[in-house]
Amino acid sequence: MPLFSTRPIDAKKIRFRVTSNILSGNHRSKPLSHTHPLSMKNCPACQSVTLESTNLEAHLSASQCSSCDGHWVAADDYHAWLENGPQAAAATAAVAVEDSTHAVFCPHCSQLMRKTNVGHDLNFYLDQCPCCHGVWFDQHEWDNLKSKDLHTQVHQMSSAAWQQKARQYSLRSTVRQVYASKFSSTDYSEAERIKNWLERHPQKQDLLSFFAAPA
Repeated sequence: MPLFSTRPIDAKKIRFRVTSNILSGNHRSKPLSHTHPLSMKNCPACQSVTLESTNLEAHLSASQCSSCDGHWVAADDYHAWLENGPQAAAATAAVAVEDSTHAVFCPHCSQLMRKTNVGHDLNFYLDQCPCCHGVWFDQHEWDNLKSKDLHTQVHQMSSAAWQQKARQYSLRSTVRQVYASKFSSTDYSEAERIKNWLERHPQKQDLLSFFAAPA
């Protein structure tokens, strides 16, 4: 039997097979893996600094950037820490935060992380991965969460209920800033005292009617 066939080539059949392969996608090579450069545990904020293993709290494993002092906490590590029953933090004054405003990619799975509004008068957003649910904390963000005893509720912050409350806090804060700019500091403090007293009073509606009545 000859090594090569001596039968004439049917050009129509060849064209049909080539066309079928193109339409079916069989001619394509295996797609390349699109791996973001941050997938090698680089800092999401600095992008070029490799994260180093550390502990954010006792029994809470994290990865720290030696340049910006941010921390990456994997979801599994955070939940394991919660199961150990962390103690409530003492209330302290909040510290100014330089929040990341640019797009931040997950150092674990390379997904674009979502900005999560914290609320509770804390003016920063946490970066959370929608895929692996890990969280990136910019410098001082964890400390500020502890100052409000919110560090044990990070896993709830992306929920619809939490975000609704966070928007309410933001609106309330904006309103306070507007009125604080209208009054002197003494008058504003007195107005806040009266407002808080009125909110808790059992005859609130009657008092509001009294204040609205002609003098």
